[in-house]
Amino acid sequence: MGKLARAKDRRAILEATKQDIWTIWYAAEHGKTERVRCLLEKGRVHVNVAEPHMQWTALHYAARHAHASVIQVLLEHHANPDALDKYGNSPLHLCAGYGSYECAVLLLEGGADTLCPNHEKATALDMATAMDHSDIRKLLQSWRPIELSMQEREAKARRIAE
Repeated sequence: MGKLARAKDRRAILEATKQDIWTIWYAAEHGKTERVRCLLEKGRVHVNVAEPHMQWTALHYAARHAHASVIQVLLEHHANPDALDKYGNSPLHLCAGYGSYECAVLLLEGGADTLCPNHEKATALDMATAMDHSDIRKLLQSWRPIELSMQEREAKARRIAE
């Protein structure tokens, strides 16, 4: 195979990859669970790839639009529940701010950090409180991950605050 043919193949692969990246964000935003699953299972796109403007991952899109089934698939494929956008918001911040209880539970079960502040120093709990989502506020106040003791959680909160 000549150099020109190899270069064309590489460009075609790159274009297909770019298309798949945009597709996973679109599919996550619009609740296309099986499309997301297909892209991930075929290895067409990395689960944690972030879009260039807001730095949202597919998990951010699914969280913002309350697509629990998409969140479940993304977490099964090892999506980072603590991925931060350009403002420091995690998917949990978005669930808390927009009021998606079911999605918040999934993210917490997937290991999301409840103490992570965004660039405005607001945690997901602060967002839920500000937006008057009392069910999510109560969930976040009562959430106790099994692997962390209260002392470990407090130490983590101090490290984040520094």
